[in-house]
Amino acid sequence: MLPTQKYAFRNYGGTYQLQINSMDDLAGISDLDEPFWMATSAPTHQLVCDPKVLTYLDRDKNNRILSHDIRTANNWLHRVLRHYNAVNRQLLELNLDDLNTEDSDGTRMLTTARRILHNLKRPDNSPLMLADIQDQKAILQQGDRNGDGVIPPDSIEEEDVRTLAVHIMDTIGKVDDLSGVPGVDKAHLERFIACADGLVKWQYAHSAEHTQPLGANTAAACDLLESLKPVIEDFFRLCKVVSLNKLLRRDDPVISVPPEIFDTTDAADGYLKNAPIARPNANGVLPLKRDLNPCYADTIRRFMDDVVTPLPQLNMDSNMEELTEAEWQAIDASFNTYRSWLTSKSGGEVEKLSLEQLETYLSGDLPQRLGARIDADLAVGAELAAVNDLEKLILLQHWFLPICNNFISFPHLYNPDKRAMFEVGRLIIDGRIFQLNIKVTDPNSHAAVAKSSGVYLMYSEVTGSDPKDKFFMVTPVTSRRLGRLGINKRGVLLDRDGREWDARVVKVVDNPVSLIEAMMSPFRKIGAMLAGTVQKLTSSAEKQIQTKLTSTGAKMEKGVAEGITVTERQSVAGSQTVAPAAPEGKSSRDLLLAGGVTIAALGSSFAFIAKTIASLKLHQALAVMAFGLGIVLIPVMVIAIYKLYRRNLSAILEASGWAINGRMRLTYRLGKIFAPRP
Repeated sequence: MLPTQKYAFRNYGGTYQLQINSMDDLAGISDLDEPFWMATSAPTHQLVCDPKVLTYLDRDKNNRILSHDIRTANNWLHRVLRHYNAVNRQLLELNLDDLNTEDSDGTRMLTTARRILHNLKRPDNSPLMLADIQDQKAILQQGDRNGDGVIPPDSIEEEDVRTLAVHIMDTIGKVDDLSGVPGVDKAHLERFIACADGLVKWQYAHSAEHTQPLGANTAAACDLLESLKPVIEDFFRLCKVVSLNKLLRRDDPVISVPPEIFDTTDAADGYLKNAPIARPNANGVLPLKRDLNPCYADTIRRFMDDVVTPLPQLNMDSNMEELTEAEWQAIDASFNTYRSWLTSKSGGEVEKLSLEQLETYLSGDLPQRLGARIDADLAVGAELAAVNDLEKLILLQHWFLPICNNFISFPHLYNPDKRAMFEVGRLIIDGRIFQLNIKVTDPNSHAAVAKSSGVYLMYSEVTGSDPKDKFFMVTPVTSRRLGRLGINKRGVLLDRDGREWDARVVKVVDNPVSLIEAMMSPFRKIGAMLAGTVQKLTSSAEKQIQTKLTSTGAKMEKGVAEGITVTERQSVAGSQTVAPAAPEGKSSRDLLLAGGVTIAALGSSFAFIAKTIASLKLHQALAVMAFGLGIVLIPVMVIAIYKLYRRNLSAILEASGWAINGRMRLTYRLGKIFAPRP
């Protein structure tokens, strides 16, 4: 029974969350609107727990746990249990006295639990362990019976029953069992028997004389008649048009053959097939011996021999010269009973089997023997369903409260002594411990959403002894300083089971980690910008110097070569040689002059500043310095505090596929919990 609920909320990280300490706190969860839940949807792979309990929770098998899945499980627990002590204590055993015998599911589980205890030769009041139930489940699933009511032919020992199953699959169809093997179920068996019975009765009705005017030749004769019916009826219709023209004294239209009909054989054949069977006349009679369309002459001859002449009630023979419309209608009406029999056909799905084979199945016990096997398998299914409910109950006893405390509320996330169910373990890297590590499927797509969290994020590739076990995880760096953390930094992941995994950082999302780093961030960016500028200037200067030296060296080599080849006449006239012109651009003297002026200006400025400071008293100088630092640092500090304050974890979970309602602010205390000192 669901008692009246009083909700209690507690502030975690700036968000009020429902306190869940026992099943009593969940009694009215069905009436708690989703906006008061921390999460309303989560992918199953994000919850680190027994995968079987997630299978029972995920009823629609979409690999997601939704709020209605939690509500359904909660209502079921409150319905089948009288006492919730085992759920509150998270036990992996079932006390039979806790089952509610006033509920049909509770009664069924109690009966099954006692049967299991009886098979184990234990007292009825003994607790039922999870291992006991799983052993019983394995026993029930042994052999060919798995409780799904589908019998594969290969599992049938009797050859005649196996043949029946094969015939059902070949005619009616097949259905896959739980393991994917095709077989026969109750519905297919019943459908087969119904079709066989209908087809046999239909075939016996065919043997009646009134349905077969020509005996065994009735079917072929009817098919021949049906092939001629459209053209014969078109002929009599055209005859009525000609008769009307004669009555109205109108001339019949002159029909000529288009010239293109003679171009190809296909065109000629098509023209003959579409032309009337004979020339329409006002008398409304079809000539049978002459003036017939060559395309239908042989067919009309066979029609008279195989259909008209054998019908004794018509008193017609193949020597008839003409056929009137009334005679045609009488011939056509002779097959009406046969046509009605055809339309009443039943059981066509099994028509590929012989009538004798169908009669054998209907008169023998083979369907009953196959049905008995199906019923026995279904009985195992009913037993398995009860065993599955017992397994579900014990698993929910152990896991339901932790799941609710990691879905409806997140108190474990804020408790240093507990770990949230979406945490995969502890990361040891760079001499530090990081408690919060969450699995991700793709670092790039996750980072695109999670970067709005304002948290420094490390994405690691985690590998084990088996390369197939590789996965990725994200680690928020929430306290202290960044240190040497960065891409390609290696560490070790200790998962929740104590196993060690190799971890390598493959991607980072840069955000401030602490107040100092947040304040230094603008200066680091300015420093990086200046360093880049200096690097560019230095690189440019180096290139200019290198170019100048290369040019000077070339000129020196040229001058030496010219000096070697000078003549004595040039030596005598050397006093008259004109000095070379100075290179274009500024001379060294100009550069030295400009540099001197600049240095003098800077020196004067520093001298003025030093003189001004010297004229101040100590406290005045300190005040000026403090004021200057304050102008620079206070805005930087305010911005840094704001950036750290707006950090939240909800964006990280949302990037992993969660639907989060509340804003999970990353507080200073929480940051210390996630990254404690070793």
